[in-house]
Amino acid sequence: MSVSLGLTRIVSNMYGDEPQAEYIRKITQEIRPAIVRLRTLPPEQLQQVCLLADAILWQRDWIEVTYCTEINPDIAFEWMDYGFELLDCYTDSIRKRLHSQATPVTEKAAWLELLQEFGGEAALELPGKLLQQRWAKDYKTALGFFKEICAAATEPNEAACLAKLREQAEVLEYFRQGGEMELLRINGLVEGFREALSTLTTLAKNSPFPRPVLPEQHRTAARMAALEPFFTALPELRNLLLEK
Repeated sequence: MSVSLGLTRIVSNMYGDEPQAEYIRKITQEIRPAIVRLRTLPPEQLQQVCLLADAILWQRDWIEVTYCTEINPDIAFEWMDYGFELLDCYTDSIRKRLHSQATPVTEKAAWLELLQEFGGEAALELPGKLLQQRWAKDYKTALGFFKEICAAATEPNEAACLAKLREQAEVLEYFRQGGEMELLRINGLVEGFREALSTLTTLAKNSPFPRPVLPEQHRTAARMAALEPFFTALPELRNLLLEK
């Protein structure tokens, strides 16, 4: 994700005041540690990590926009490109800069230095190829899960709350069957739902859930014990339910 953010900043700076070659080298230095860590992974695992990062980026945005407009259709959102889509758009800009006679030699050298971190100019083909393998499953299931876990947490009746949590434990078990990558994806998507609640609270003033979702007066020993397996598997749920 830091790599995608770095490229976003570079492309955004193309029309800025800071010298582009200098800026590209600056971003290259910033993202190099992340690239070095990724290089230690076997190729198949590296591809899975990239697909995971892409899934979290675009599905998190989908969850936020979808839930906000479900609750308040008057909220205006502009659908954005994320992950591989965004990188694929950037590759066209980078190619043009590399092959344009108007591009300063220093900038071309900076671009080539950056691309060398990814294996050379051929790496510009990767986002488009990986986009064809994008993970596109169970993001609707994730949104339903977040809504139901919040509904359970806000249930004033203790017995009803615990019954609802038992139902959602079955959904959690379904996610577990997908392995570690699946739990990482769902955990990464929690932030999209938190952002949706924050947007609804700030802009629309009609969030269906309080902040925090689980008020302190309802944090009984039984509820917290029932929630602990969820928090262990998906740590971001703790922040969603307990933080303002």
